[in-house]
Order: sequence, then structure tokens, then C-alpha cells
Amino acid sequence: MTRRDNDRGISRRRALSALLSSVLGGAFALGGLNGCASAPKPQPAQPDQDLVTNRDLLACVSGSGLRWVVRAKLREIAAAPELAGALAEIFPEARLSAFAEAHGGVDLRQMKELVVADYGDATLYAARGVFDPARIEAALQRRGEVEGRAVDLLHPPIMRTFGNVGDTRVQLATFGREAVALEAGRFGPLRAFEAFSEGKLKRSRPAIAQEPLVGLEMRLPPGELYALAPGPFEGEWKGALGGLLGACTGAGLSVALAGKTLRVRLVLLGAFGNDAPAAAERLSAATNVICHNALGRLLGLDAPAEPPTVSGAADALTWGAAFQVDKLGGGIHTALDAHISEIMR
Repeated sequence: MTRRDNDRGISRRRALSALLSSVLGGAFALGGLNGCASAPKPQPAQPDQDLVTNRDLLACVSGSGLRWVVRAKLREIAAAPELAGALAEIFPEARLSAFAEAHGGVDLRQMKELVVADYGDATLYAARGVFDPARIEAALQRRGEVEGRAVDLLHPPIMRTFGNVGDTRVQLATFGREAVALEAGRFGPLRAFEAFSEGKLKRSRPAIAQEPLVGLEMRLPPGELYALAPGPFEGEWKGALGGLLGACTGAGLSVALAGKTLRVRLVLLGAFGNDAPAAAERLSAATNVICHNALGRLLGLDAPAEPPTVSGAADALTWGAAFQVDKLGGGIHTALDAHISEIMR
């Protein structure tokens, strides 16, 4: 292996680690920071209210300045018997129990949905599940400094808390006991999320209702994990996938459990026109390199359960494959266990 190939492998490992850090770090942040004073007793929602607890979290994420968004259905993932062995390697019972004990009783396995959205200078985390505000408040006091609280809605209660954790500004909103959203960094995305959840932004649309995310979602099959990113792609990402990403208006990835395999679908949107067949061949070559580099072999991507397929249309490229759960889980455990252990302290 050349040094350049090795550097690419390291870069991709860091990228995968960053993705896991964002998703699990979001759960960490929600577990350790979604504190508020004891919430008022929840009241029935009024008929004209459209709250986040009754809708897809993605429908509340603002598209202004959005760089990427990831959604994971953690409870469905945790409940899948086919994933039990792989998950036990990556997230041993003792690690999950210790995490819950240290973070206000938050159990990652019981989160119906987790969304992480990156805005460059701010990151928004949102989760749906069952939360105990009082316990989480105690965890917040141990980890950060609360500056103030506000009640934005009483029926049902939306409680907002803001302050600092280390050098990071944080603001959190709890939606009764069923959902929480937290932003770290620049304040702004959370208030837009809250406004979308209440149906207040009548003249604005969330990111998932705008292009290119609309086109991506239409082309991606249902899955337990989604990753969506609007273009343009700059910096080191511009040259990714054989230079194709730099020409894309959006990119999306879905991962769906199918028995003992994970079906992966990648979609790239762009104005490929008559060059679509050539672009599809370039995508096939680029993904083949990824699947056969050191990290790809470690994850079992070089031995898919079903051969990869690629297709090209004038406005989109699509790549898909199925991989064995056990190999993928074992590879993630081997490659990233130290990172995951650090994240979940």
C-alpha cells in the first residue's frame, strides 16, 4: 500500500469516526445537557397545535446554513435480533448501563429517533423517547453551568435551558417528557426547530421540504439510518468519490436492515446529462476503492452479501449494495472501539 493510499484510509477512518461521534455525541449531549427544572405536569395538546412529539424530527430541521443531517432510529436498531451480536460487540451492556447512570437515566436503546444536524458553527441534536427532566437536571449540574431557563409553551410544556459546558455555549428545549432538542455553538437552529415543531413558520419550509433534500428522500428507500447533505461540497470533500462530489447538488445515504444484511443506498444529485453513464462508471470505481482499502476490508465491505449495483440518470447517480451485519459490526468494534469508548464516558 502506498503512503497516499494509507493517508486516504486514515482520512476515511476519521470521517467514519466523526459520523459516529456526531450521532453518539448527540446522544451524549442530550443525556448530559437536556436539563431543566422540574417540568409542569403535561397537559393535553390543543387541537390546532402541531408539536414535535407528533411528527418526524426531520420535519423540524431548518435548511438555512445546513451542511448535513443524520437520522437514526435507535430503538428499532436496538430491537432487531439480527443486530444483537454486532451491537453487543460495539456497545456492551455494561457500557450502556454506565452511560445511562451518568447521564440522567438516558437509555440509547429506548430513543425512538435521534437527529443530528450540522451548521458549521452550530450543531443541533434532537431526540424522541422518554425523558425524566429532574434526573437530567442533576446530570447537567454536574457537567455544566446553567445561566437561565424559560417556558416557551405551557400546553404541553416547552422548557428552554441555556448555559455553558466548558467553553461551549449550549441551549436546550424539552417538549414535555417525550422529546428534547439541544444546540451547541451559535444559538439559532434550536429556535427554528421549535418554531417548526409548533407550526409557526407558515411561510418557511424545513430542510426536508426543500431541494435537494426532497429529491434525495424520494430516491432513498426507507431505512433505520439516513444521512443527507446539500451541496455545494467544498474543501477536501470536493474531490471525494473520484471528484464527483464536487459536481453534486446533494448527496444522501440510507442504511436498512434486511435479515442478516444491511442494504446501503447512495444517491448523488447533479446535472450529469449525457455524461451520466461515464459518471456512473467513475462512481463504481471510486466505491470499489473504498470497499477494498484497509478500512473497507476490516469492515467486510470487500465481501458484500450481494454485488454492488450502480446506475446513472441525467440528474442522479445511484449506488447500492448489501453487507453482512456480523462482519460490519466486528469491523467497527475493531477499528473504532477506542473512539466509541471515549465518546460514551
